[in-house]
Amino acid sequence: MHVPLHPTSTSNTPSSPVSKSAQAEGVSVTHRLIWIGAVSILLYSGLAWLYPLWEGLHKPLRTWAGLVQANGIIGGLHAFTYIALMALYVLGLKVMRRLSGPSQRVTLVVLAVWLMSISAMAFSYPGESQDIFDYIFRGRMYRLYGRSPLDTTPFELQDKPFARYVSWAKWVDAYGPIWEYASGNIAALTQTTANNAETSVRVNSTCRQQPSVCSLLLKHVLAYRLFSVLCASLCGALIYALVKHHSPADALAALMAWLWNPLLLIAAGAGGHNETLVILPVLLMLWLMQRHQWLGGLLCLFAAVHIKLTCLIFLPPVCLWLFARLGWKATLLRLSIFAALAAPLSWLLYEPLGGWETLQRNLYERSIFSANSISNVIYWLLREWAMWERYDAQRTVARYAPLTFAVVAGVWLWRWWRGRTHTDATLWQALATVATLYFLVGSYWFQYWYLLWLAALVGMFPRSAWASKFLPAYGLGGLLATHTLDFLTQQQTFPAPTPALASVLYVTILLLPLVLAATGSRLISPPHAKSP
Repeated sequence: MHVPLHPTSTSNTPSSPVSKSAQAEGVSVTHRLIWIGAVSILLYSGLAWLYPLWEGLHKPLRTWAGLVQANGIIGGLHAFTYIALMALYVLGLKVMRRLSGPSQRVTLVVLAVWLMSISAMAFSYPGESQDIFDYIFRGRMYRLYGRSPLDTTPFELQDKPFARYVSWAKWVDAYGPIWEYASGNIAALTQTTANNAETSVRVNSTCRQQPSVCSLLLKHVLAYRLFSVLCASLCGALIYALVKHHSPADALAALMAWLWNPLLLIAAGAGGHNETLVILPVLLMLWLMQRHQWLGGLLCLFAAVHIKLTCLIFLPPVCLWLFARLGWKATLLRLSIFAALAAPLSWLLYEPLGGWETLQRNLYERSIFSANSISNVIYWLLREWAMWERYDAQRTVARYAPLTFAVVAGVWLWRWWRGRTHTDATLWQALATVATLYFLVGSYWFQYWYLLWLAALVGMFPRSAWASKFLPAYGLGGLLATHTLDFLTQQQTFPAPTPALASVLYVTILLLPLVLAATGSRLISPPHAKSP
C-alpha cells in the first residue's frame, strides 16, 4: 500500500501575462469560495454557540457532551455540522482545481476565511479533548513551580491552581523537552498578564470560590490556542513554499487544503493541540531538503523527535531517500556528523528535565494504554474472549502493534526505495504513506488530531484522490468517532457501551467513511511523482 499522490507538472518557466479568461476564472473561483467559506464560518460559529468557552471553564473535565447533558438533538446537530463542514471542504478543494494559476483575490479569500473560522472556534470550549488543560498545568509546573513534567505528576502538586482540570493527573507528560520548554514559556508569559485578583490565585480553588480562577484560566487557554494557530500558520507558509517550488500552479490549492481542513480548525482553534508544533519542524526539514540542506534537514527531524518521539517513524524513509539521492558514502558521512551532533544536543535538552532516565518511565506509561485503534480492539479481544490478564494483553499489544508496523512499513519502504526515481515529491509521499501505515496498523493509541500529519503531507498534492477524497473521509471518521463515543458514554437513556464495544464502535466509525470512499477506487497504484 502507498498513498497514491499525483502532483501536476513542475515546469518552472515564466508565466505569461494573465489573460481575460484567466481573470474571469479567478473571479468565478473567488465567488464560489466566498459562499463556501461563509457557510463554513457560520457552522464553526454554531459550534462555539453550542459549547461556550466561559461556561465550560466553570465545569472542570466536562466534554462537549457533558456540557449539554448528552442531549440527543444537540448531538445530532453536532454530527451534521461535522459532515457539512467536511463536505464544504471537499467542495472547496474541487473549486480550487479550476484555478490554473496564482490569484490575489483567491489568496485573500483563503486567508480571510481561515482567520474568521479560527476566530470563531476561539470562543468554543475545548470539549473534544481536555489536553489543553494538561498543557497549561504542566507548563506552569515547569516554569512557575520548578518541577519537571517528565518526572513529576500533577497529582504531586494537586493543591496548585487548575489541578482539578487535569485529566492525566497520575502520569508524567508524554512529550519531549522542546515541547516542555515551549509550554513552560507560554505559561510563564501568560502569567505576566495576570491582574491583581488573578495573581492571588495560588491554590486549587473553584471558579465559584474565586472567580479570578476562571479569568486566569481563560487567558491560558487563549494563549495556548494562539500558539497552536501560529504554528499552523507557519506550517501553511512552508507548505505553500514547498509546493510553489515543486509545482507552482498547485501552491495556493495546497495552502487551502491545509488551512481550511476542519481537522486543523477544530484541533488548533478549539483544542490548541501541540500537533501543529510537531508538524512544523517536519515541514521545515522538507523545505531544507528541497534546497539540498541535508544536515539542517536532519536536525529539524531531530527537533520533531524531541517534541514527540513518534516522529522517529520518519527517520528510515528520510535515510533511504538520502541514500538514493547522494549515494552511500555521502549519506553515511552526513549521518555520522548528524549523530555526533544529535547525541550531545539530546542530552542537553533532557538534562534540565531529569535526563534520559525519564524516557524509561515515559515509554512504560504510554505502553500500558491503548485506545481508539485496531490494536485496542485486539486488546479487548484478548481480555474478554481469550481471558488474558490485563498486563499480558497490554504488553502484547504494546509490543506487536509497533512490530507489525515496522514489518509492513519496512517491506513497503524497500520496494519504494528500489523501484523509483527519488525526488522531493517522492519523499513527501513516503512520509505520508509511513504515517498512514502507522495509524492503521501500528498505533495502539489513536486520536483524530494525529491525522494532521497526513493533512500537511497529503495536502501538498491537492489534486490527488487522497487529498480530495480519502483524507477528508478519514478525518470525518475521526471526528464522528470521537463525538459519537462522547455522547454515547455520557447519555443516561440507554446503558453505556462496555469498553470492548466502545472500542469496536470507535474503530468502525473511524474507518467506515474511508472504506466507503475507497470503494471502487484504486488505493494501490503506480507512483507518478515527478522531479521539479
